[in-house]
Amino acid sequence: NGATVPTAQGESVDTLLARLQPMFFDVNVEPIATNPNPGPGRDMLATSANNLYEGVSQSDLKGFTEKYGLNSPLVKRDGTLVEEVYRIGGRYSKEITQIVTHLEAAIPYASEPMAAALRALVQFYRTGEKADREKYDIAWVKDTASPVDTINGFIEVYLDPRGIKGSWEGLVFFVNQEKTQRIKTIANNAQWFEDHMPWDAKYRKASVQGIVANAIDVVVETGDSGPVTPVGINLPNDQAIREKYGSKSVALANVNESYDKSAPTNMRSEFSWDDAEADRSKKFATFSGELTTDMHEVIGHASGQQAPGKANPQALIKEHFSALEEGRADLVGLYFIADPKLVEIGVIRAADHDNIVRAEYEAYTRNALVQLRRVREGTQIEEDHMRNRQMIVRWLMANTKAIESRTRDGKSYLVMVDPKAFRDGVGRLLAEVQRIKSEGDAAGAAKLFDTYGIHFDAKLRDEIVGRVEKLNLPSYSGFVMPKLTPVTAADGSITDVTISYPQDLQKQMLEYSGVRK
Repeated sequence: NGATVPTAQGESVDTLLARLQPMFFDVNVEPIATNPNPGPGRDMLATSANNLYEGVSQSDLKGFTEKYGLNSPLVKRDGTLVEEVYRIGGRYSKEITQIVTHLEAAIPYASEPMAAALRALVQFYRTGEKADREKYDIAWVKDTASPVDTINGFIEVYLDPRGIKGSWEGLVFFVNQEKTQRIKTIANNAQWFEDHMPWDAKYRKASVQGIVANAIDVVVETGDSGPVTPVGINLPNDQAIREKYGSKSVALANVNESYDKSAPTNMRSEFSWDDAEADRSKKFATFSGELTTDMHEVIGHASGQQAPGKANPQALIKEHFSALEEGRADLVGLYFIADPKLVEIGVIRAADHDNIVRAEYEAYTRNALVQLRRVREGTQIEEDHMRNRQMIVRWLMANTKAIESRTRDGKSYLVMVDPKAFRDGVGRLLAEVQRIKSEGDAAGAAKLFDTYGIHFDAKLRDEIVGRVEKLNLPSYSGFVMPKLTPVTAADGSITDVTISYPQDLQKQMLEYSGVRK
C-alpha cells in the first residue's frame, strides 16, 4: 500500500516487530506518553514515553537556559544537555527540506500577504530561531483575507509534560463563506465580550486587537492535527503576539458536520437522565456545541491580559498551563452562551435561547462521565482538554448546586439541574482561572487541577467503559482526507484538480508513511 517499513541496518521486519511489540502491547513498558503528575519521588520526564527528552531528568534542567524551547528535543550527550534543533541542517533536516520545497512551490500562487507569511515560515525552517518564528506568526496573523490558508509548524505543546516543546502539524483549508457569518459576528463584537468578562477589570484588554474568525473546510490535516482532529483552532499561542497583533480563529465546519452525522443515535439516551434531556440534546446540542466552540476560540483564547511582569504565563504556570488555558476558553463559551447579547446580535433565536443553554450545560456535564472511556488504565487523566473539562464539572459539583450525581438501575448519571447556578458558578470559576493565568500562579493552577481535574474513581470509569462498549462507541474518531489529483496539460502545467474520497483509513495512513517523490 505504499508504506516503507523503517527497519534498522541489518534488521528484518520480524525482528522489528518483536522489538516494537512491548511498546504497543505490554502495559508495563512506557505506559504513559505524557505524565505531568507522576507522583511523589518520580520524574515526569523519565516517566513520559515520548522522545522530547532523551536521558534527561528534571534535575538536569536546573540552571539550564533553553534557546529553542518550542522546536527541539533535549538530549544528554556525554553528560551535557544539547538542543537538537528542528531545522534544515539540524534534526529532521530531510523532512523539513521537503516541507520547504512545497511551501516555496506555493508562494507564486499565494496573495502577497500569504506569500509574505510563507516566506517567513521558510526562513524559520532554515534557521530554527525564535525571532524568525515570531516574524512568521506576525505575518500569518496579518493575512486576514486569503480564502485558502495553512497552519504549519511546531505548534501545540500537549505532548510535553512541561508544556514547552511543540509537535509538528500541517493543515490546508479554505474559508466556508456560507458558514462564516456566525463566527464573524462574534468576532466583530469581541470588545463587548471583553468588557463584560466576569474577571477583575485589570485583566481586561482596553482594546481587543485583530481577531480574524472564519468557518473553514479542511482539505488535509497531518502530524499532530490528523487524522484525529481538533474542531476549532486559535493561533498563535504566543501571548505577547496575541496582545499586540491579534489572533486567528477557525471553526472546522466539515469536521463538526462529520462528527454530528457519525455519532451513534443511542449515545444521548444512554447518559441522559430522562427523555426531555435526550430530546433537547437531539434538537439543540449540535448547534450549542458549535457555538460554544466558536466562542472558545474567538473570544476565549483571544481574551484577557497579563499582569505587569508576568508576560509569559506558559513559562510561569508550566505543566498545568495548557489545561488551564483550555479551561479558560471553555468557561468563556459556557458563560456567554447564556447571555442575552447573543440574541441581540442575531446569533441565537430568542425562542430557542433557553433550550440551547440548557442543552449545552447538560451536554458538558454528561461529558465528564463519557470522556472517562478514553482512560482505560490507572486513575489519572493526563490529556489537557480532558483535564480541563473534568475540572470544570467537578468544581461546579463541589461549589454550586447546579449538578447532581444520581444513580438508577445500577447506572451513574450527572444531571444538570439549575442553569442559573451553573452559569453563576462558571463566572466565579472563570474569574479565578483568569487571575491564575494573569498572575502566573503556578501553585493555584496545581491546586485546582489536583483537586478537581486529574483523579477519578476507577470503578466509575469501568462502569462507563462497559456502557459505551455496548453502544459500540469509539473513544476517538479518525478522519480520511480527500485525495487531490492534478490534471495536467501537454506541457506539464496543472489545469485542474480532481477530488476523490477514499474510505480506507489504514490504506491512506500507510500511503502517507511511504517515500514520496
